[in-house]
Amino acid sequence: LAVIGMLKQREASLNSGASELGDEISKANALVDSLKGKVSHLEGKLEVSEAQHAKASADLDQAQLVINRQTSDITSHENTISVLEAKVAKLLGELEDGAKSRG
Repeated sequence: LAVIGMLKQREASLNSGASELGDEISKANALVDSLKGKVSHLEGKLEVSEAQHAKASADLDQAQLVINRQTSDITSHENTISVLEAKVAKLLGELEDGAKSRG
């Protein structure tokens, strides 16, 4: 009879431990679910950040193309100015020569 009492006491103790373990598992599962939600949220933020980075990179590439075109245009204008300056200098020289020969 004492053995049966000890076994029943042991069974009650195991049932209590099992119940506590079940509570701890439930808490752990709730924590895992919470962490999964946080990870999903951070993944969403990362995707947005990556998209913003890709757009910024594309914008910078486009700006570089515009700068390159404008630099080319400036070089072309500088070359045109140099040619015109040379023509002006030649014409002034011719005018001075003509004035000297008439003068």
